[in-house]
Amino acid sequence: MDEITPLYKEEKSKLEKLCSDVRALDVKLSEIKPYRRPSQMSRDNNDCRPHRLDVSAYNSITFAIDHLVAVDSMARGRGIPVFAAITTLRASLEGAARAIGLLLPKDRKTRISAHLSYLLDSAKYQTLAFEKLNTPALTNDFLKESRKTAEEHKSEIDEYVSSQTQKHGLGAIRKEEMWQIVENASYYCLGSEDNSLLFYWMACSGIAHSKGWAMDAFTKVVSKIEDTESHSNVVFGADMKFVLGVYEAALMTSEKALELYVNAGKRKNA
Repeated sequence: MDEITPLYKEEKSKLEKLCSDVRALDVKLSEIKPYRRPSQMSRDNNDCRPHRLDVSAYNSITFAIDHLVAVDSMARGRGIPVFAAITTLRASLEGAARAIGLLLPKDRKTRISAHLSYLLDSAKYQTLAFEKLNTPALTNDFLKESRKTAEEHKSEIDEYVSSQTQKHGLGAIRKEEMWQIVENASYYCLGSEDNSLLFYWMACSGIAHSKGWAMDAFTKVVSKIEDTESHSNVVFGADMKFVLGVYEAALMTSEKALELYVNAGKRKNA
């Protein structure tokens, strides 16, 4: 188990403020009203039927805020386990950045293209997961039925994307990698030359996958349970300034994503 890193007074104060802001954002999410007609959102949805863009964006925002709330729950429990918190905050950054990528473009065709790319990517990895399963695993009735459902879903999405591409005169749907999505969100949230969110995301990903460069930079040995010539068992802690920095960045990104979502439901000319 990773260490519950002790907090200094200043860090504790900042954490309490972030947690309070997260709870307020969660309340704001629960109070969202239906979008207006006509609005950017209603026009996008009409163009994207039956796979509504607002559903993809809302799910991404909910995903992001839910992970922020999870860190708040950790903090109010027995403390923040470094690895769990960092992995959770990485997921929050991804969800919020994805929502920004769907809602930010001013041109409707660009928003539709981003949505189609999102649907294609989701369907692709859903079927890929089943393709990687060994044959004995598919003797399980649930998995066999799930695989059939995934394959049918991918076929339906492929047909949908093809028809939407023709309908709106779009070119080939280009897949954006997650690092590109996060970087674009960073430029929107922080300014045209600041890609700090990408740095945070890469560092969190590095720690989540036990990459040496990230572990060396942002974690530290808190104690050694056992240390012999043949074996060393250590407990890791975190640089809490880094954890709090990621928490603050993920919260800000989620706030920006929710703001875009609300405004898209009000804006008439888009």
